[in-house]
Amino acid sequence: MEDEDLLKSALVEQGRASTSPEASLSQSTQHRSTVRSCLTCHQRKIRCDKRSPCATCVRNNVHCCYPEVEQNRRRPQKTTIGEISARLARLERTITAITKGTETPDLGHKSASDIIAPCSEVGMGKIPTVESSPEELLVQDGESSRYINEIILSRILDEERELQAVMRSSCVNSIRARKTWSSDLGGIFHGFNLSMTDVQSCYPSKWHALQLWQTFLNNVDPIIKILHIPTAQATIYTAINNPGNAEDDLNALLFAIYFAATTSLSTADASSLLGQDRSTTLTKFKQGLEYFLAGANMFDSPSMRSLQAMTIYITCLRAFNTGRSGWTLTGLSIRLAQSIGLHRDGSNLRLSPFESEMRRRAWWYLCAADSRAAEDLGITVCNADQSSDTCLPLNANDSELSPDMQELPVLKPRWTEMTFTLIKIEVGQIIQQVIQNPAVSSGSISSESSRAQVLKDIGTRLEDKYLRYCDQNIPIQRVSSILTPLILAKLEFVIQQQSSQHRGKPKTAFDANEDTLISACRLLEMNLQLQTDELLRGFHWYLGSYTQYHLLTYLLWHLCMKPGGPNVERAWNALECSFQLAEHRQLTTEPGSKWKVLQLLKGKALLIRESCNAGKLEDDNAALAQKFGMANSAGELGDLTDLGLSGAWDWGMTDYTNFQDWNNVVEDFDVSL
Repeated sequence: MEDEDLLKSALVEQGRASTSPEASLSQSTQHRSTVRSCLTCHQRKIRCDKRSPCATCVRNNVHCCYPEVEQNRRRPQKTTIGEISARLARLERTITAITKGTETPDLGHKSASDIIAPCSEVGMGKIPTVESSPEELLVQDGESSRYINEIILSRILDEERELQAVMRSSCVNSIRARKTWSSDLGGIFHGFNLSMTDVQSCYPSKWHALQLWQTFLNNVDPIIKILHIPTAQATIYTAINNPGNAEDDLNALLFAIYFAATTSLSTADASSLLGQDRSTTLTKFKQGLEYFLAGANMFDSPSMRSLQAMTIYITCLRAFNTGRSGWTLTGLSIRLAQSIGLHRDGSNLRLSPFESEMRRRAWWYLCAADSRAAEDLGITVCNADQSSDTCLPLNANDSELSPDMQELPVLKPRWTEMTFTLIKIEVGQIIQQVIQNPAVSSGSISSESSRAQVLKDIGTRLEDKYLRYCDQNIPIQRVSSILTPLILAKLEFVIQQQSSQHRGKPKTAFDANEDTLISACRLLEMNLQLQTDELLRGFHWYLGSYTQYHLLTYLLWHLCMKPGGPNVERAWNALECSFQLAEHRQLTTEPGSKWKVLQLLKGKALLIRESCNAGKLEDDNAALAQKFGMANSAGELGDLTDLGLSGAWDWGMTDYTNFQDWNNVVEDFDVSL
């Protein structure tokens, strides 16, 4: 009886051992170690006694070594009928969804409350909940990513995860292949054809690099707030110390920082800091940036770093070129941002709070930059943010964010490092509605009263939310306290002029009233204060890159219609100072088409003024306007051959405040772009 009990207990223990994974692995390992021959016997194809060492190796006095134990690969489980049925059901649902189509949301026109309400909770750590689309997917590909919202592909990739790995590997292989055969073909960036030796000469010394980084933190980062300095700084220092080991996109970011820092310095300061001519230094940094953007394969495999480098570069490019290239590159950057899903909020893509916040910063900065760049060319565009659900970034300092945080901080109204950027974003949204959508349509902000109410509401809200916390002694806060009221006052000025034009009232010399002239002069003087304030010297590069086209246009029109009056000298002083600053900045730039039109308008106003002062014409505004072809009629423009102007143009200026396409105006002047 005892023997039977012992036998049963032994069998139970044996069963437990057989079900234990460790025991199974141990047994299988032991089995393989006794079955397999040593390497020497296996190579000679002779019998091995499988001892350690074996007799053959001992007899031949050679080292006896057995092959490493490898765990058998588990065979994939057979697909069951139930799983096949489930997959077929999912495919049927996908086909049904494609057949029925997807509903297109009715975007329509937003009312004043619709514009202001979405921003009310932004910056306080309250992220509005937006339903994620089941057809969207973000496939991570190393430093880059790929956003997909095509219904079939996204569903298949989501369900068949192994296909995502295939997509990533195929992408990497294609990038490697391109780098091997197309490295000498060149591309959109001129620096692509540089050799590695040439690129080495583009680097500043380590000491100069550290000084440029500090200059960037002081003069550029407060304006272009897309980096998280606490995490970026360690990476930047490492790359400065050993740039050869840095990735291409990180080197591109380095050169963008060098380029931006040098741009923010005056010619004398740059030469003193770097020991060489500013323009030569900028050219080197630009070449290095383009080389590494091309090396990072930015167009086919964009990353957050390469996109940040591009964003910094195109912002600083405005200081040298207000032509089409800046706007074009901004549009290109927005396309790249969309390709990695920045137009979709990271919370819907299951990204971490920190990564989502960094993506919000980059996306909204690009949207704001695109809107302002289009104004230089007089082009009305549909903003990319209209198709986006990305929340606005938080009104938070960098120190309040960290990569390992599990949730966003709850914040209180105050001034932070992000406040200036948030003001630009929110004001930019209003500009889109007020300036670029003036036409009367159902539900749009079209009437003068409703648009004026929008400006009043946002002015009050910005004051309560941001401006009340400004310290006039801190440069970036001083900029905000002056620039924000200036922009809102300019918008109010433009609304009044647009409303007068939309009412169909013809513009005559009598409509060029003194109150409007004084208002325009006051706004231009506020703009001049920003560009000449010594405390704001570090930001002059940015403030001087935006010309007040609407105000300058009105002043020139007024002076052409009424060359005399009590405020004419004040107007001419504001005009001359504005033109001197702009022309000084544009000595090495490619001015946009608007600037050429303003120069022609100024020439016309000067001709009328000189004629009036010389007493060649009677001191009568109506007579002057009639003489110089400026009467309010659709008739031919007078003889302007002395100014190099040709063609006919209605100098009644019935729409001088809203040139939707300045290129058409330039064509009337027969000016080459």
